[in-house]
Amino acid sequence: MATKIPVTVITGFLGSGKTSLIRHLLQNNQGRRIAVLVNKFGELGIDGELLKSCQICPEDAEGDSNIFELTNGCLCCTVQQEFYPTMQELIKRRDSIDCILIETSGLALPKPLMKAFRWQEIRNAATVDAVITVVDCAAVAAGTFASDPEAIAVEDNLDSRPSHHDTEEDHNHDEEITSANLILDRTFDPEKLQLLLQTLAQQQEIYWIKGFVAVPNKSMRLVMQGVGTRFDKFYDRSWKPEESSQTRLVFIGRDLKFSEIESQLVAL
Repeated sequence: MATKIPVTVITGFLGSGKTSLIRHLLQNNQGRRIAVLVNKFGELGIDGELLKSCQICPEDAEGDSNIFELTNGCLCCTVQQEFYPTMQELIKRRDSIDCILIETSGLALPKPLMKAFRWQEIRNAATVDAVITVVDCAAVAAGTFASDPEAIAVEDNLDSRPSHHDTEEDHNHDEEITSANLILDRTFDPEKLQLLLQTLAQQQEIYWIKGFVAVPNKSMRLVMQGVGTRFDKFYDRSWKPEESSQTRLVFIGRDLKFSEIESQLVAL
């Protein structure tokens, strides 16, 4: 009987460092053949593309890659529609895979995903060996990890706090938390752009900003990511000859006023 594929689930709130952790694991894989499932929130697959840019999981001659993007922002709601068929595809390729990493979105709960691994078609071929929760230590130290820290103490006992994921097949999430995508065919000065994004994060309840920035007189694309007003940036790779050097940003927050975000960026 073939050995089951070990699966590690990486979860955590927006901006806690999940993608950075997976990128590190890919770049230091010690010869292991790793498949990655990324659950993106929003129309632009920034995280999936960022992982592909490390070039550890290149596409083969048929264009297949070991990095899969699940396009719905709530993995807990797409177990049957997206996760299950993707796992079936990975199981077919089990001879060329040593392990699987699953990154949930910063808004998804891991519990329904754990239940999916009990399905016979999956449990006979794959098993969860660990669930890792990534924590934004800087935010915790500053006391800014949640808008209502007292509410966290009431979530201490998960067994006594069943959610709609346990009883309802169809359910709605907080509709005030939305994503906004902005694509601009222009370059930006990185420092000026960062200052503006920090200002926007103070003006609105923006949890997370990430994207690729076209920089004047630079052949490489700049990755810029922010959690609240804390930002980080680095160049990940050169722009490909066939791609436009666009600036693409994704914003996730509560009750976003996208028109204000767009107008300020266009005017910069």
